[in-house]
Amino acid sequence: VWEAAGVGTVSPRTRLCVYCGSNMGSQPAYVEAARHLGHSLANRQIGLVYGGGRTGLMGAVARAVKESGGRVVGVIPEFMKVRELAYDEADELVTVITMRERKLLMETRADAFVALPGGWGTLEEIAEILTLRQLDVVRKPCVFLNQDGFYDPLLALFQRMLEERFFKPSNLELFRVAATVPDVFTQIAADYPDIAAEHKIVDIGAAKLATRPQDFDVIVLPNLYGDILSDVAAEMTGSVGLAGSANI
Repeated sequence: VWEAAGVGTVSPRTRLCVYCGSNMGSQPAYVEAARHLGHSLANRQIGLVYGGGRTGLMGAVARAVKESGGRVVGVIPEFMKVRELAYDEADELVTVITMRERKLLMETRADAFVALPGGWGTLEEIAEILTLRQLDVVRKPCVFLNQDGFYDPLLALFQRMLEERFFKPSNLELFRVAATVPDVFTQIAADYPDIAAEHKIVDIGAAKLATRPQDFDVIVLPNLYGDILSDVAAEMTGSVGLAGSANI
């Protein structure tokens, strides 16, 4: 899915969450990278999940996805929508009340994350995902697109945190760094979890569910890896007459 366009079977629900600035930034290369990423997502049949905005790099990546025939899912707070900041051409534009709801929904709907250049919001969003990875709440790949060295100072700060013993060496393994848009997909593929082991867990649970459904009061399946595993679980539970949620 991640390594090459047109190779393998891609779930229509496979999505990359993109965090980036609502401004264009000072360098044309930032906009070019955002548009390149958008076109690449569509060409690889990978959907976009993002903050739902129409301005800056956010708007650039969303429009590029649409131009190439891809699918765009935007999540935007009501107060931003009222200010006419929403990208109304998105295939799905979800309106929420708070910024916390926005981040949670974006995290839930995505299979991997990438941070392009941006400001406070971009840093906060990607830092929360890294924190969740550290806590083993999320196991989805996380990549910084270090366009023209934009994230070099942040990466140096991470190293300082390690040197000052606020980090463990393993913290630096929670993310990968890409220098180019094609490298984003290479880094995601290298860090993508082995779904086979998780499928086995689901297989065992589904087999017991099919034979002894009376043993179950509530069925909860973790969404650590996004919608790929959820698709499998939904199919299995559906075979025994249970209706799954949008994200099981």
